Amino acid sequence: MMNNTSSKIKIFSFIFVVIVMSGCAATQLVKNQITSVSSPPLTYTFEKSPTINDLTFDEYTNERYLSANDVVRDGLTVKRLGDEILVTKFKDVGKMALDATVNSYKVKVTVNGNTITLLPYENRKHQAGLIMPFPIPAFSESDLNDFLSRTVYTFSFEETSEFPASSIEANFKRLATQDYSNNKYRVSIPEADAYIDIKTYPYRNGSKCEISVKFYTTPTQSNNIILRDVKEKVKSAIAKIVTA
Repeated sequence: MMNNTSSKIKIFSFIFVVIVMSGCAATQLVKNQITSVSSPPLTYTFEKSPTINDLTFDEYTNERYLSANDVVRDGLTVKRLGDEILVTKFKDVGKMALDATVNSYKVKVTVNGNTITLLPYENRKHQAGLIMPFPIPAFSESDLNDFLSRTVYTFSFEETSEFPASSIEANFKRLATQDYSNNKYRVSIPEADAYIDIKTYPYRNGSKCEISVKFYTTPTQSNNIILRDVKEKVKSAIAKIVTA
């Protein structure tokens, strides 16, 4: 009889502790905390009149399975909402998670001629769950600016060389960084990190190179990124390797 009573007391004590912990956690949770931000505007200048869809950012989502039915996700995403974008760093759990712990920013997008200006104006923090919730993901206004400053831009061009294909390949191995994950080369300049796919074939007494480039812009002190200028600097850096 005493054992049964003792067991019941332990069970009720456990339930009481869980309820108290839930209450404490609930009072400490951050729920839909919205604040205004005053980050400086960031401007992209394109070669021709752009749309909001011409901005492509380096989004990602990671998944880690705890069991067949439970998966932890975290990532950084961009959602286009008319003349705004919503940039969200998040973490959630469960295959059908309806709520997530997030740190997100609303960013006003203004298109004017050949320019797009991004102006962050609102931050939202929210914690999902009750017991042992995930902490709010670290994502400062400075982090947001760095993320928005790394748009993706692609282009192709041709370059000729008086040297054979084997010499050009040797130049890239010597002067560029080889990206073994996708069999491409990487060239970095202060304004961008460029990934290069190059095809070389005989041309007259030398070679011709067909070069496809995808580059990621880098943050600038002026917060003004002129894509045409970045593109020309990337082309120049690649051409110097071809003709070295």
